[in-house]
Amino acid sequence: SERNMNVVFFNILAVSGFIAAFVSMIIAMVAGIMILQNISIAVAEIIIVICFYIANWKNKVKLASLVLDCVITFIIFPVMFLNGGGIHSGMPIWYAATLIYTFILVEGKTCVVILSLQILFSIGLFVFSYLHPEYVSKTSERDYLVDVIQSMIIIGIMLGSINRIQKAIYLNAIRIVKNQFEQLKASEKSAQYLPAVSGADPGRHFAELFVRQR
Repeated sequence: SERNMNVVFFNILAVSGFIAAFVSMIIAMVAGIMILQNISIAVAEIIIVICFYIANWKNKVKLASLVLDCVITFIIFPVMFLNGGGIHSGMPIWYAATLIYTFILVEGKTCVVILSLQILFSIGLFVFSYLHPEYVSKTSERDYLVDVIQSMIIIGIMLGSINRIQKAIYLNAIRIVKNQFEQLKASEKSAQYLPAVSGADPGRHFAELFVRQR
């Protein structure tokens, strides 16, 4: 059903996001990137777990998708953006990922509204960081390099994995429909064959079959 597919897609994105955030936090710790970034990532992990619970145990996948999308986009990411180097970081890549998330999980007019707000908000945030660099924490070239590389790899693998899983689900659905169609055709042939046999002389029919086989 449509709801089950939404749950599957939400779980794929939530689990992928959780793993990506965890890997990002480990890399940030090893690289010695600012501790506030790790705190923000840890909060994001908690939000993902809560929304995962809401979607799977409370059966409110639309609410979970919307809450996760809005909290990450409008609260967690801005903190990470301003404290992680602004546009000179991997955060623009993560903002692009939020747009893809919205396209996949948020539906109808709500999707249009959220996407519009995300685009306007991210542009406003980028312009603000450009006009007021004093509000953006400075990072070294090494931290910038590490952040961009790990963001690019993590987001790339995450989105690629989502695409592969969605493709596998799609191909499996086609396989099931094809098998059902073949079974239906076989049933129709049997239904056409039985009336023809029932109206004929059984001895003559089996004699004809015997002659054909010989």
